[in-house]
Amino acid sequence: MSRLFSIIAYHTTTLYLFTKSDIMTTLIPVSVFACTSAPLERWNRLAHIIAWTWPHMLQADLSNQTVHPEEDVLNKPYRPLPSQRLSLRNPTVLRWVMIPLCLLLSSMYGCKVVQSSAVLAFLIILYNECGFAGNFVTKNILNAAGLACFETGSVLIAGAGLLHLESTTSLMICISSAVFATTIHVQDFRDIKGDTRLGRRTLPIVFPAGARETVTFTLLSWSIFLAHFWQLRPAIAVFLIGFAGYVGGRLIAYRTSIEADEWSYYWYNVWVIFVHALPALHGFPQLVKRASGELR
Repeated sequence: MSRLFSIIAYHTTTLYLFTKSDIMTTLIPVSVFACTSAPLERWNRLAHIIAWTWPHMLQADLSNQTVHPEEDVLNKPYRPLPSQRLSLRNPTVLRWVMIPLCLLLSSMYGCKVVQSSAVLAFLIILYNECGFAGNFVTKNILNAAGLACFETGSVLIAGAGLLHLESTTSLMICISSAVFATTIHVQDFRDIKGDTRLGRRTLPIVFPAGARETVTFTLLSWSIFLAHFWQLRPAIAVFLIGFAGYVGGRLIAYRTSIEADEWSYYWYNVWVIFVHALPALHGFPQLVKRASGELR
């Protein structure tokens, strides 16, 4: 019995390590966005959101890490393949098995969620197997489009029974995707060595002189826009803009250390999560009223 538990624990840890780096980037922001943007039927829908988002995230990560496993030797040696927890064959097979499994899972929530899953699977193939991640323009656009699929599916799941997105929610997804498309290359500063080895043309490689200053300007611009769009209270608006300045300031001040870029990317993800929580901060009284109504 202990042997069985050891095997289960080992493979569970392996799956976690495949997705570890995207928990802050995808799982948490998408879950926060779904809970704050959709007419959440019940708070236990959060478990459904995570149960749908994580397998799709695993599908994307398996694709990414099996196409160019040599990249992670330099960038993320803790991942299963560079750390030799398993051979390349098994995760490659699982990568393709995850597509029908994710579609089957999505079918539990309706045809619109299945559509989100199918489009996401197609975008993942374009990004990794077709090599569009090699150019910073297509990489950022596909990242943003993939996030839109995650958010669309999770919002539909959050509001069980929703057949379509409300116009306001669709606008929020578009804004969220635009924010992601114009700032997600913060992740590329820490990966310069691996990306250079693979011949990728990410923004920090193509435009090293101004990439950090450009993304700082973009973070600040989006923060100012979102503060106005959501009509945030002054204290919250100042915090949002100030935090963007902190992230951008780190990127500019600590430009020679991979470890510093790792931390800057961490704080960027905190900013992204905060941005995804803005609908709740905008409508906080209504959110509290709805939650208290469910608890009665």
